Amino acid sequence: MIAGRFPVLAIAQAALVLVLVGCGSSAPEPDASREIAAKFLNEIRTGKGADAWQSTTAEFKSARGKEAFLREVRADKTLKSEQAFVSQQSVKVQDEDRPELLFRTSDGKEIRIVLGKEGDAWKVDRWSHTGTK
Repeated sequence: MIAGRFPVLAIAQAALVLVLVGCGSSAPEPDASREIAAKFLNEIRTGKGADAWQSTTAEFKSARGKEAFLREVRADKTLKSEQAFVSQQSVKVQDEDRPELLFRTSDGKEIRIVLGKEGDAWKVDRWSHTGTK
């Protein structure tokens, strides 16, 4: 009845519903982002590189072959040390907001992780680290 009298109101309501439905694709809560990244790093640190590999996006896997990734994480001594969470910020990747997390090792090396959404799950999509081999 309201829609018949106020077509602009009906259009506004429909637009609001679409915006709210779209909110489901927003970045995960900061604690959830930190948990995803910390689990990935812990798997690497504890020698479970294959498990860490499984927690990455298809794009990550395409950019880095599994064997090369496993060689890299086995050889880098920095990745074997404890890492502390430092900060999180939102970055744009392919016009999408994604969480970027910064961790620091006990010897001061930095590890950056960017998460990406694949299906309904957030996974490690990109990473960089200043390790020593």
